[in-house]
Amino acid sequence: MENQIAKQKTKLPSLDELYQDKGLSAKQNELNVLLNQNPKESWIREHNGIKYIPISIIEYLLTSIFIKWRFEIKEVKLIANSINVVGRLHVLDPISGSWDWNDGTGAAPINTKKGAGANEWNEIIHNSVQMSSPAAESFALKDAAEKFGKIFGKDLNRRDFLSYTNLEGKLDIEAIQINLDQYQELYTLLKGSSLDSEEKDVLYEKLKGFVSLFEFQNLKTHLISNQLEDERTRLRNGEILSMGEIGKAIKNL
Repeated sequence: MENQIAKQKTKLPSLDELYQDKGLSAKQNELNVLLNQNPKESWIREHNGIKYIPISIIEYLLTSIFIKWRFEIKEVKLIANSINVVGRLHVLDPISGSWDWNDGTGAAPINTKKGAGANEWNEIIHNSVQMSSPAAESFALKDAAEKFGKIFGKDLNRRDFLSYTNLEGKLDIEAIQINLDQYQELYTLLKGSSLDSEEKDVLYEKLKGFVSLFEFQNLKTHLISNQLEDERTRLRNGEILSMGEIGKAIKNL
């Protein structure tokens, strides 16, 4: 089974590929929308005014959405009279084929006999530790799963939350403007490039206005390629380069 998954797994896309491949971006967006749908009413239980989704349904959803997942226990410790478990939930992203993870924590009390104090260890109820340990693990798993989205119960007990339905079909990287740091990055690359003055003037003018995320990545790739080509040419011609320039040139030969 491991070998079959490995064969089916696709390469994790680079930032360049993500920006330029709108189909992949849309698919990832569809997954985000799915993960942030409200859970089915029949899945939800309530105890002492707190809503929750049973662990059996959480595991069912993990298997249905991600197919392959595993829960890794990172730490088990005693806090006051409770067993605390910290774990990491690993899931296989169905879009990229890469592994993703979230950490979660859960605690369950060690019950003592009626009338006894919480820390009277000689009064611990028989099998209490045996019951509390897996309960704490289940709470940790659920806590980690909730971080993947609302469908796992993330917003069940929150008073205010945002709807994710506005993501559906509306991801457009050509309509998202880059930030100031990204503008500065392009200015620096352009200034150090060997492009002819006419092309530089056109690009400088472009940077005075709106630049989308899609345009940013294309411009950045173009400017870096120009810079690296200059360094490779100088290296082939026997010119003296700095250690940083040599490293970049050799890496991209």
